[in-house]
Amino acid sequence: MPDLRIKAVLNHVNCHTLADIGCDHGKLSASALIMNKAEKVIATDISKPSLDKAKRLFEHLNLKGDFRLGDGLRVLNSGEADTVVIAGLGGKIIAEILDDAFNEGKTFSKYVLCVNSQSEKVRETLNRHRKNIESDGYIFCARKRYTLICASDEEADKELDAFQIRFGKFYKRDKTAAAVIQKELERFEKLNPKAEPVLKEIKFL
Repeated sequence: MPDLRIKAVLNHVNCHTLADIGCDHGKLSASALIMNKAEKVIATDISKPSLDKAKRLFEHLNLKGDFRLGDGLRVLNSGEADTVVIAGLGGKIIAEILDDAFNEGKTFSKYVLCVNSQSEKVRETLNRHRKNIESDGYIFCARKRYTLICASDEEADKELDAFQIRFGKFYKRDKTAAAVIQKELERFEKLNPKAEPVLKEIKFL
């Protein structure tokens, strides 16, 4: 059975061809097929041992997949998959993968990005390339917090402001974001007792 993180990611997937970038053990790719979230899966990884693990899982489950060894989205042509999933990596790496693809002119209909740190890096990249963020929030699995961002190739109608880049496009109506911001504010005040924290400017709906 897929864990809560994989289930949360796949809740945003319903496509013909899914590209699982950095597939590692292949559990997300396999679950997408088993749960009928995708008709076809392209599983990629920069690590051959990881890709071999994914292949063995597919063989064990009697599933078919397209496995590609390589870095990020470089092993895909533009539009070859309609949904791209990048899950379990840090924001800096995910941002670099996206930036590289966008600068090459590659486009895909949907991006489902599960970020384990520095989610602001991902938002900065999507914002710079005018990708439309459709959902942006937190998920929790095994006592870890992840940020789940879904974006489309549709051009965004407006740029994100500094707080949206840092805490999420919809932070004003996200109770989890409010808790995260409060913790950051408390940490800031502890480290800078004489400073006026800019986070106090935030107003929630």
